[in-house]
This record gives sequence, structure tokens and C-alpha cells, in this order.
Amino acid sequence: MNVRIQQQPLTMLECDLLVVPLVQGEQSGASVQALDTVLSGALREQLTRSGFTGKEGQTLLFHTQSRLPSRAVLLLGLGKAENLATETWRRAAGEAHKEARGQGAKHLAWFFTADCRHEDLLAAVVEGTLLSGYVFDKEAVSKLISSREIGHPDNV
Repeated sequence: MNVRIQQQPLTMLECDLLVVPLVQGEQSGASVQALDTVLSGALREQLTRSGFTGKEGQTLLFHTQSRLPSRAVLLLGLGKAENLATETWRRAAGEAHKEARGQGAKHLAWFFTADCRHEDLLAAVVEGTLLSGYVFDKEAVSKLISSREIGHPDNV
């Protein structure tokens, strides 16, 4: 997995899935307004219909119909601002990665506002993404054990 950080306007990010994390109550914030302007009000309409408020774990997937360089936008609820912690960001990243896999997305981009560009938050997002992508491969472990590259607990 490649991870890179770059500065780019929200509406110019080219990817399969654009993740926009939102604190509870931010569904009318500048990020959503910028996207909604390009999407001709369709995002605001979907927000209203779905009742999305940004509660922790709440998601809203919106396909952009080629009106943005990103194929789809995922609004990701983080919960109340006073309850935000690095673990919240890890869980959110896991949720976003799971959604990206479900959508067949190969390139996932996150948009962070200026106040969210802290090293510990970015690290938590990377960790959450990597952890959610982990899959235990029993067959590979069995091969390693049988080839004695890794000692079996009974042989140690």
C-alpha cells in the first residue's frame, strides 16, 4: 500500500473513493458545501433524505456521476468533537477501508481540513486502514510451519 500526503482542493482530488470525515453537526460545513456546489445540490438532497448528522460510525456513500474527479464520496461520521480521539480516527479509517473494498476502489483519498492535519491523526488513519486490510492466511502460515521456517510450538 502506498501512502502519500498532498495538498489539493477537495473538488480536485482524483480517486475511486474520496473520504470526507465530519464531526457531528458539520453536515452543513464548508467541505460539504464545496462538494454540493459541484454536485448541483444533489449531495445536500441526499443528506436530508438520509438523515446523516455525522454521528460516530454513520456513513453516506454518494456516487458523483463523473461530476467530480472522484468516482464516489464517502461522508464519514466521527461523532461529537469533544469525544474525538486517535482511536476514533482508527475506527473511522477501518470503516472507510471496508467501504472502499466493498466498492472495488483501488485508490482511496482522504480530505482533511486544516485543523485536522495533526501527525497523530494522520498516523491513526494509516494504522486503521492497514489494520482493516489485514487478513489471516491460514494456508500460508501452515506452509511456513511445515517448511520449518517458523518453528511449531510443539518443536520449540
